[in-house]
Amino acid sequence: MKIISLRNNFKNIVIQAERFTGKNINLPILGNVLIEAKGKKCSIIATNLEMAIESDFSCKVVQEGIITVPAKILSTVIQTIQEENIIIEEKNNILLINSENSKITINGNPSKDFPIIPKIKGGKKLNSAFLLLVDGIKSVITAVSRSELKPEISGVLLKIEGKKLKLVATDTFRLAEKTITLASSDETKSSFVVPVRTVEELARLFFEEGDEVIITYSDNQVVFIVGDQVITSRLIDGIFPEYAGIIPKNFESTALIEKSELIQKIRAASVLSSKLNDIILKFSGEFLTVESSNSELGSMSSKIKLKKFTGKPVNLSFNFRYLLDGLESIQDEEIFIGVSGESSPALLRSKTDESLIYVLMPIRNL
Repeated sequence: MKIISLRNNFKNIVIQAERFTGKNINLPILGNVLIEAKGKKCSIIATNLEMAIESDFSCKVVQEGIITVPAKILSTVIQTIQEENIIIEEKNNILLINSENSKITINGNPSKDFPIIPKIKGGKKLNSAFLLLVDGIKSVITAVSRSELKPEISGVLLKIEGKKLKLVATDTFRLAEKTITLASSDETKSSFVVPVRTVEELARLFFEEGDEVIITYSDNQVVFIVGDQVITSRLIDGIFPEYAGIIPKNFESTALIEKSELIQKIRAASVLSSKLNDIILKFSGEFLTVESSNSELGSMSSKIKLKKFTGKPVNLSFNFRYLLDGLESIQDEEIFIGVSGESSPALLRSKTDESLIYVLMPIRNL
């Protein structure tokens, strides 16, 4: 194999691929990336058996070939090269990288030992603007459960309803749902749960404005295609809980409030919160009072003038971290907060955009 490439083209793809590699004593080749030059195309593949990526990069193929090399070593050394043009060769399972001032060799392994990435046969397809999907992922991902005790909620639910796609995440303490419009879909009603690490990497893919994502899924696997990048992932085996019933529909009290000021007050109060990370929100008349108390450190109370308030005065205690996650995921500056009592979940959303809702359980009755 012999190819000529720009350093940045190769470097960026290698760094990306390294994040898909795995550590396995019984299968050490999972720590490698596969580099292939075939026809006019150069590609890099990496997998940890849970997810995989195949990315093409711009190059000139002088001689076709294939090799696998340790991803961490390749990623580290390629970042030391300063020259723009590099020549990459394979000779006797050794990768050679040459530039004007650098000569690097990395011992490789035969490609026959590298896992084959499974293909989906007869899967269903949908597609949307990639930027919409990324926005959806970023809107809900903080609510994903990071516990292994409930694997069915350790990812993001993709739920197709007609021409809409709902992205949903929960850790049982809060729930986030973002609705986006699909360009097309084979199914009008279907759902599957994608592992959190996969959606995290999906949101980090290189893309250009206007790019679409094509999603193909089966009972246990999903493939995302964005430009010259293909992510393949297993799906989470389990049933995502029915969540529609916990989203409040009617409210005893509602408020409109300026997001930036509320975030500022919450961050200030968090300094004096207890070990539960709790703060208290007291809605009454024209004002919201934000309070926190720590028996060892002290206490704090500050007021914010509400833009609008309707209903009964109510006091609620929340985990400030979860509350901040919800507020920061909403793009609008005016926030709607609806509550149905001190022990019921609160709903947060933009004043004007209902495509993203964030439901948060209070910590305790006051």
